[in-house]
Parts: sequence; structure tokens; C-alpha cells
Amino acid sequence: MSKYQENERDTVPSKKCFNGDKFNGVYKGKPREFVLEKSENNFFDKELCNKVIAYFKKNNISWWGGKKPTGHILSSQIACLNHLFPIRNDKNAVLAIAKMICEDFTEVLELKNDTDDTRAFISFEVVSDNDYLNECKEGKNPTRGANCTSIDALILAKHKNGTVFLLPIEWKYTEFYNNTDKSTEDGKDHEKGSMGSGKERLCRYSNLITESEQLKTLPEYKSSVYFFEPFYQLMRQTLWAEQMIAHKATETIKADDFIHVHVIPKENHDLLKDDLETNKWRKGYKNGTETGSLESIWKSCLKDKKKYKIISPEDLLSNLEKEKQEKLIAYLLERYNFDEQEKIINDNRHAEILKDLQEIQKLWDTVIDPNVNEWKVEEQTDVIWLRVFQNFAKMQISFDKQGGPEANGYLFEQLLEIRKEILTIFNLPDMEEEILTIYNLPNNYEVPKINKSINPIRHIQHFEMLYLNEVPEMEDVKDIVESLEVYSYEYRKGS
Repeated sequence: MSKYQENERDTVPSKKCFNGDKFNGVYKGKPREFVLEKSENNFFDKELCNKVIAYFKKNNISWWGGKKPTGHILSSQIACLNHLFPIRNDKNAVLAIAKMICEDFTEVLELKNDTDDTRAFISFEVVSDNDYLNECKEGKNPTRGANCTSIDALILAKHKNGTVFLLPIEWKYTEFYNNTDKSTEDGKDHEKGSMGSGKERLCRYSNLITESEQLKTLPEYKSSVYFFEPFYQLMRQTLWAEQMIAHKATETIKADDFIHVHVIPKENHDLLKDDLETNKWRKGYKNGTETGSLESIWKSCLKDKKKYKIISPEDLLSNLEKEKQEKLIAYLLERYNFDEQEKIINDNRHAEILKDLQEIQKLWDTVIDPNVNEWKVEEQTDVIWLRVFQNFAKMQISFDKQGGPEANGYLFEQLLEIRKEILTIFNLPDMEEEILTIYNLPNNYEVPKINKSINPIRHIQHFEMLYLNEVPEMEDVKDIVESLEVYSYEYRKGS
């Protein structure tokens, strides 16, 4: 389990968007605390649930994991439906989404692959009319949502130059992948050691890759990047889009070009691997010669890199009319974007802290004036220091809950900046530490010039209080500031 997946599994059930569901629903034969008792509570509202169920039934679409909607709260299928199904009939809303993918789109078109009474501007679990990827047995046609390449969601958009684009959307939530070679797997229907399923896949896709106008040809496909997730899925969807365009004369959905859209939460670094520079423990994806993030490695496999776009759910929907979609947006923020809400809150705390530190510095600068009442200034700064440390404590608590620097480098940098500003006020040097929290202020070993008669333990304990999820009271803040003042004095005296 990844850190992001674990965090979502632990925190999502406490959110107030599941209609009081008791959880412990059954998944893989056992009650689970991350599975809802009633799957209808996994949707934006009951009306949406009923509409989705009717849509799947009328269009013969298979559900992930069973014959009905899952109660699993981390289901990416449910996440995709919650984000897109409520707006699929709103042409302007769907166009707003399309413009987030490419601003040159001028119109979205109704998709005719769904039944007459369910047609709209977004279709789900989309397949081709015919099997171009050699995936179906006994000459059967593809089945939506099962045993073939299905597209989570599809938009058909018209470009300003008149061409029609497929926008196949692959939706991810907490997924991440282990290093399994799809080209050497035995599979459940083959003997152990036979690599039966792997050979079938190589036979199925190798020629299509070689003939592809988008995927780069490789000297050997066995154990290549194309047969490791998440690229195995991206490879198949790219081939699907190309074949849809090549056979548009006989396909229900007709298009001239495509942009492949990969929707992934920004917080899912285990899938994105976009933090390789800051996370020394993270292992990147490989393409045979390079190591890198999901985006960099997949684009290295593409001839036209503009035909692939990674976007987060919140960015994809950021152009929606806020007033019109107010309830939906509020639900999605509560359900899926806790970190985005936290980011806004922490940004405000960060700004307030920096403003308060400037105010403290101004007040202290006035003390050199003999006409200024020093005790009054101290009273004023005590109040501001309380606010500073309370906000700083809350930011650190949030930082720790989100998984530290590996999970949120942005907040990490904010905390670094605040710590540096606090130390600057006291004329203390900034220290480069692996764990950069306020309680790791310079001690006797870090700053030898500080008078060793000062006991660092006393003030460090005050700062540990912040780390231990407690917000300081006024008396604690006074002790903290006094300790800093003593350190500042002794450091300057020693230097």
C-alpha cells in the first residue's frame, strides 16, 4: 500500500459525505472498514446513483469488481463517475473541461454510442464497435467495462480548425503499480513457467505498436516499457484511439485525431513519481535507457508528445461555473480534495505568519526610541507571537499528517521559510536539518559559539509540544520567545 493510498483509506471514512454509513461493507469476502455498507452512499447523491445504475444497465456496461456499484471508497471508477456524470448533459460544462485539455476546442459533440435515451456529451466505459486490438475471443465484439480495453470516460470535441478529436480519459485515484512484467506472465489459464499470457499479449499488440504512428518502435517488445504498468494500459489506450480514427468510416464514434488524458490526483506521488529530486527513496520508472517520472518516461515513448496530457481532477474541473455547480464542487472538495482545502488554509496561515513577523520586527525597532514604553511593546508582541506559534503549530500538524516532505514539498518549503524568518528576527543562523521543524533550533552541538551554560533541553521541550499536535497557550509562547531571546543574545555575544 502506498502512503497516499494509506492516508486516503484512513482519513476518507471520517468525512461527512457518506450519509452516516456505518462502513464494514463486504469486499473480497470480508467486512472492510474502507467499504461502505450501502454502495449508494458512494455517490454524490442518491439521484446520481440511480441515474448511473440505469445508464450502466441500458448500455450493458460491467461494473468494476462485481454486478453492482462498489462500496469501496477508493474506487477510481466511482471517482470518475462522481466528477463527470453529473455534468455530462451540460454542454457548456463539458466544453469547459475540454478547454482545460486544449483551449482550441470550440464545441463538444454528442456521443452516439450510448442508447438514444442516455446520450450526452460524456460517455463511460467506451469500447470500439469492432475488435481491432485482438482482445476478444471467438470473434466476439468488445464488451464495455470487461475483458478488453475500455475507456473510463470519453469526450468528442471539435477543434477550431474543424477536426474532431477523441478525448479518451483514464481516471486514477490511489492506484500505484508493482514491477510486474506483463509480457512474461503465466496467467491463470496457462501452465506455470509457460509465460502463456505474456506470449498472447506480445502476439496481440507487437505488430500494432510497430505500425503505430504515435508509439515509438522498439527492437524488442518483450520485457519492454510497453508491458509494465502504468504504461501497459497507456499503450493499449493509445492503440485503441488510433484504430478508432483509422476505422472511423465504420465506427459509430467518428474522429480525426485524439489527445490522451490521464487524470491523476497531484498527491499521488507513488503513481506520478514526480518527486524524484526531493525524495531520495523513490524509485523512478524506466524505459530501458532512462529513469524518470510517469510523464517523462511515457512521453519518451511517444512521437507526438502533445497528444498526452496529465491533469489533476481539480484542474480538470476548474473552469466550471462555480455558482451553477456549487453543490457538486463542495462535495468533490470534501470527498476527494482534502489536501487542496488544507493547502488553501495553510497558504493563509503562511501569509499571516509572515505578516505578523514583519509587525513584530517593526515593534521591536521602535524600542530604541526612549519615548517608547518597552513594556507596552512587549505586551503587543506577546499577542502576535501567540498567533504566530499557534498558526505555525497547526501548519506542522497538517504537514505531519500529510506524510512529511515526501508527500508535500510545497508545505515543506513554507515551513522552511517561516523558520528562517523567525531565526532572522533573533539574529540566529538558519540550520540545514533533515527534519526541519521549529523545535529543531540550533543547540549546543549545532552552534558551538552559543554559551554551553545554557540548557537547550528546556526550550526544545517547548517546541516538541508543537510537534506533538498541541497548540501553545500564551504562557508557553512567552517561554518560547524568552528562550529564543536568550539564544540570540548568547549567540551574538559568542560571535
